Amino acid sequence: YTENFTFTLTSDDKSLLWVGDNAKAGTFAFGNKLAYANVGSNSGTIPLTKGTFYALRLQVSNGTGPGYITLAVSSSQLGSTQNLTQLSYFNPNTQGI
Repeated sequence: YTENFTFTLTSDDKSLLWVGDNAKAGTFAFGNKLAYANVGSNSGTIPLTKGTFYALRLQVSNGTGPGYITLAVSSSQLGSTQNLTQLSYFNPNTQGI
């Protein structure tokens, strides 16, 4: 799909998400994140083009006690899902790097 996608993070304690060029090593910083959750939920929306590879970087931290993280993605054509299996690609040769 070529449209706006909304990424929603829900976490305890903190999580940050970068998408696209902002997710690549050496370019990600707190100021250019798409979403930031600190014990709760936060969303960010970004236009994505069908057939284009977009890097994702998800950073999670947990203080004391148990923690959790969920990442959901939604769009008008996709609906909403937490199952990103069919939407992602993992390169076993580079271990995703």
